Amino acid sequence: MSSMHQLPKEVIGAIAAYLSVDTLLALAATHRRLRGIIVDNVALWRYHYERTYPLDTDTELAWLAGLAALASDTGRDHDALDWYRAYVYRHRTECNWRHGRFHEHIQQLPRLSQQRRYRLLGKSDWGAILLSEHDRRLFLIGGGIAAAHQQQQQQQQQQHRYWQELSITTLPDCVAYPEKAMVASHYVVVCGRVVYSHPAQRHRRPKPPATLGERLRRRLGGGSGGGGGSGAHDEEVTVDDTLRTWMSCLWVWRRGSGELLTTIHSPNTLQLQQLIGRWLLVRARYPTDDPHGGNSRYRVLDLRTSVWCTGELIAATGFCHLHIAPSEQAPIHADHHNSSDEDADATVTVFVGFETGMHGLTSAFRWQLLVLGRATPHILRSGYSPYWPMLVRKAGSSVRLDDAHVVLTVDFDRASTAQTYVGLLRLGCERLQWREPMHDTIVAWTPDRQHLLTTTGSGGGSISNHVNDDGRRRYTVRQLGRSDVVGEYRLTESSYRLHCLSRRLAYAYSPKTAGSMVLDVMTGETIHTIDPSGLTRCQMSFPSLGQLMLLHPYSGQLIVCDFVPR
Repeated sequence: MSSMHQLPKEVIGAIAAYLSVDTLLALAATHRRLRGIIVDNVALWRYHYERTYPLDTDTELAWLAGLAALASDTGRDHDALDWYRAYVYRHRTECNWRHGRFHEHIQQLPRLSQQRRYRLLGKSDWGAILLSEHDRRLFLIGGGIAAAHQQQQQQQQQQHRYWQELSITTLPDCVAYPEKAMVASHYVVVCGRVVYSHPAQRHRRPKPPATLGERLRRRLGGGSGGGGGSGAHDEEVTVDDTLRTWMSCLWVWRRGSGELLTTIHSPNTLQLQQLIGRWLLVRARYPTDDPHGGNSRYRVLDLRTSVWCTGELIAATGFCHLHIAPSEQAPIHADHHNSSDEDADATVTVFVGFETGMHGLTSAFRWQLLVLGRATPHILRSGYSPYWPMLVRKAGSSVRLDDAHVVLTVDFDRASTAQTYVGLLRLGCERLQWREPMHDTIVAWTPDRQHLLTTTGSGGGSISNHVNDDGRRRYTVRQLGRSDVVGEYRLTESSYRLHCLSRRLAYAYSPKTAGSMVLDVMTGETIHTIDPSGLTRCQMSFPSLGQLMLLHPYSGQLIVCDFVPR
């Protein structure tokens, strides 16, 4: 072993390729030359990183993108990411969550008037969008773990803000009402309505007769207005609500800089569905469409060029998604904002599913993979599965698991009782495998979408008021593609909101009791409690792998817990 450091660099690299991570770290600690050879092996550490933490989820991509920004903020010149440093920091970040180690920062958003609050429009691992009810201003919070790290000189000059205001531009004589938002790796999109009233639609009407007190004040104040005469001050301008024009509007910003890139108005109702990289999937509803129909119209917008893709998609409501990997649209380096000649040839794959009848007695699920772009859409692959329940579909959704698998979540109405079906659609063999119907509510998925956490009762993503007799709520862990239950446990608090950070870790917060802790997803065991100094009740939580943000919606106080090692 004493002469191993004298071996050629290529031989040491070949030996290191067969060693585990623990053995590599132990070997690197024996000699300075061995450490330099092992640490500088970029391909080796990238292999170990992607094997341990696959880059196929927004959770991992957002953390890695923040680490790359941290490397640039600290003055390091990285043509390629330091994968050894990324592996070590990623491992230490998860250890900090398990042991409750974090750096706390308190920020203050603009204060609002009484009885006004901040309302959440949308959130993801890349950040969250808040709306001020006082003046309808938009704020982006979070969006990168590198926000808490800056050069020492910059920290002495000014304190970094963890929030950013987004400006909205509207047409003349228009008022904007944002409703929903999405945040992705490159862009921030907000959808809302715009009220437009033409000046010709405005009319004047006389004010009500002035009271005795108002006439006396006018005379004592110098006779402004002529003592209740018929001047301009005795008329008020009003707008008839029936003459107002409502339009849907999309605002697109560049994430990070806050630059407003484009504003798109549409006479049809637009609803945000999915945002991955430069591609935005929206649901378009025309005035002539049946609001209770089973099918919907979908369109795809290229945010980089602000051009709609050719073609309109018709699919069952909820069964349309962008069938692309987040890692393909979120590069760690390179300038992804600059346009090039390749933008005209850019395409995106979209999954479209719809129900169809077979022989009038049975039903089947048909699907297509379409390639959209500037040219005419064409079908990449299509198929159908006859294993579709003959029940009334209430709601449903589809999501990409990988290139060959799609996860379907459908709510059926059976004997006036809602049942949730979770199916795995294999595109290669056109097979749809269903789990047994569940009466439970899906609380959360793990980032890799291999396990889902359910609870008894109803209530969507949050926990419902239905609890067991002992006051504790029962949770069940189920694995996709298997019929048996992986784990089952109960929590002492019935109002926890869960967010999965990784395959095993989840963050739980209770707005009623201000309980905050980290638990094991599979066993429900409490690993550690998270207790910041400003933690109170009725707060909104925004957890991500690198940061935990707690916002009081009325006071605007923002507590940031940074778990990334310094």
